[in-house]
Amino acid sequence: SNLLRFLRALPGSADLAPLVTADPPIHTIVINALDSDLLTLTHQWVLQTQAEVLKEGREYLQAITGAKRVIIAAPPHLRAEAEATGAEVKVIEPHYPNALPPLILKKALNIEKPPGKRPEELGVGIVNAETVLALRTAFAEGVIPINKVVTVIDKEEKAILVKTRIGTPVRVIFDALHLKVEQGDQLVMGGPMRGTSLYSLEWPVMQDTDAFMIQDRSETLTSSDAHCVNCGECVRTCPARMPLNMLIRLLDNALYEEAARDYDLMACIECGLCSYVCPQHIPMFHYIMLGKQQVTRMTGSEEAYA
Repeated sequence: SNLLRFLRALPGSADLAPLVTADPPIHTIVINALDSDLLTLTHQWVLQTQAEVLKEGREYLQAITGAKRVIIAAPPHLRAEAEATGAEVKVIEPHYPNALPPLILKKALNIEKPPGKRPEELGVGIVNAETVLALRTAFAEGVIPINKVVTVIDKEEKAILVKTRIGTPVRVIFDALHLKVEQGDQLVMGGPMRGTSLYSLEWPVMQDTDAFMIQDRSETLTSSDAHCVNCGECVRTCPARMPLNMLIRLLDNALYEEAARDYDLMACIECGLCSYVCPQHIPMFHYIMLGKQQVTRMTGSEEAYA
């Protein structure tokens, strides 16, 4: 329907349509006012400056989903603003990767998310603060939200908050901030841990774009095709306690189903810490994301022909 299409396109990182169509219905909503990557400030800024408006958005969100309980996950320094929204407040330290959905479930509701399950399947909806703000704008003002708050991270790792229209090329934003991208620099959509490299300054701001980052060419590390030396750094760092040293061997050989079955591929929370600590610079995070995509595709194909 038109409503579901609209709910999928609101500014922010959350698709609200599954919260409306969930069966059984959603009983709890968590408004996430923490940011999912290092150096990004988008959702914290929304809570800090728009708490009263978020309160209205929370009421609309409850009305369209029927959820009985609404929690707002907020950092300690924004407790007062979180309380002003009228939601139940859960204070969570903004240490990476605490803002990712599986850890929000654990810290806010003490729920362990089973591998491959979405929060909605557990009766919980996780919605970012900016999405709630956009929902309120749409219903209260009768205006289609077209603006997005984006954190721009420069080469000195300084975070600059910008409000811009969805569809604006990143080049326009950088020009307005007098930021230069030189030959060899790396342009990233997102933050340093979970971001995606971009090949063009014409890339547009999308409804789920929370950040852009410029990495100086002298700071950019290239990935390696070296083999795992079994040092165990990735295993010690992984919040999901996955056997990554074994998992990477299967992924490197495109054994995706075996990786999911034998080594918990789908339990990955997608934080990227494994790649960050790997002394061999193996792009483990990218291997895992590709593996999860392939397993999902294969599972979908099997269901289609069942």
